[in-house]
Amino acid sequence: MDNILIIEDEQKVSEVLKAYLEREGYKVYCTA
Repeated sequence: MDNILIIEDEQKVSEVLKAYLEREGYKVYCTA
């Protein structure tokens, strides 16, 4: 099972998820 995260550009949600993912050790890139 793949972990897939799709975010439509919602600024606050994106910031919260980016902070969470970085804390979990992900590298986060914005493609918008």
